[in-house]
Amino acid sequence: MRASAAVALLALAAAGCASASNATPETGVIDATGALQYDGQFRPVQQSDGRVGMSTVQRIYGDVRILFREATDRSRVTLSLNTNNQQSEVLAWAVVPGRCGSGGVPLLPAAQFPPLEITNTGRGEVAGRELPLSMPSATYHVNVYRGGETLSNVIACANLQLRR
Repeated sequence: MRASAAVALLALAAAGCASASNATPETGVIDATGALQYDGQFRPVQQSDGRVGMSTVQRIYGDVRILFREATDRSRVTLSLNTNNQQSEVLAWAVVPGRCGSGGVPLLPAAQFPPLEITNTGRGEVAGRELPLSMPSATYHVNVYRGGETLSNVIACANLQLRR
């Protein structure tokens, strides 16, 4: 009777370990062991308001962290942004090779990045989302867009720093 209880306990423990290691992409959980970590701080980008000689800088700040696991070719993204714009809006964002302002092509089509929903408090976040984003060791930045995914629509940018 003791042997069968021990076998049942071992089976239960093995099942728990198996379910923990088989995390689904929907949970946003990837093993960080051996992952490359990129961090960055958002800064506002000057935008023209359509009048000759006029431009404005919106107060924007926040941060981004990306963990890239080469073994799975996937990345987990955590991004937060605060603005002084006190109205709800949905912003687009993308990871782009190079430094802020370089005008590179995003690593994925913009539609594959989850939307950044800003609340009427001016805050928004993308928390722990897993993406099919391959980021081998290189220079990258994150653009946040309002009104389209072109360089002229960038309202904030964060240069990513590789942490080892």
